[in-house]
Amino acid sequence: MNELTKPCFWCGKEQPVSEREYNNRLYFPMCHGCRILAAKPAASYETRFVKKSDAAELVNLYHLARTALAGDRATRYDRMCWAAKWFAKEHPYVTATGAYKDLDGLLA
Repeated sequence: MNELTKPCFWCGKEQPVSEREYNNRLYFPMCHGCRILAAKPAASYETRFVKKSDAAELVNLYHLARTALAGDRATRYDRMCWAAKWFAKEHPYVTATGAYKDLDGLLA
């Protein structure tokens, strides 16, 4: 009996799969090496002004800014300024400039 295989999603090496996975057109296997590479972050940014625990809140404010600015000034720069300003209001230990710098690094 021939073993059923499908190519790895990233590198293209043939991977053994079950019959159910083979017949599923939406299933794309990954080999062990590619799975390890996918789990590693591409680049990690060390925040300088914002606490690590608050970095996610700052990025969420950036995404919320698209709704808050409602299209009239929704450029990337304006959203970053809006998020940094509101973050600095909520967290007195950081300035809006420091929050902007860290947000720029987090989004890069």
